[in-house]
Amino acid sequence: EYSLSTDWSTWIEFVLAAYALLSATLAWQRLPGLFPFLLLFALGFLFVAVLGIFESRRVAHSVRRSMPAGDLVMRGPARFRR
Repeated sequence: EYSLSTDWSTWIEFVLAAYALLSATLAWQRLPGLFPFLLLFALGFLFVAVLGIFESRRVAHSVRRSMPAGDLVMRGPARFRR
């Protein structure tokens, strides 16, 4: 079954969301005034990463639905015309 892989930037955004969430928990303990800003960063990164996952699944689903199964496999080197 054919599916598009998720872009690498989506995984980087998940890592940044985790880093910002960890920073927010530390800020909650030591610098409570900084907590809302770090939480906002974490939620922003997480939101964009989740949207990236949903978008890649939506595109893969539409590609699967629009093309016959035989057209999804490329045999031999791809040749492009000018």
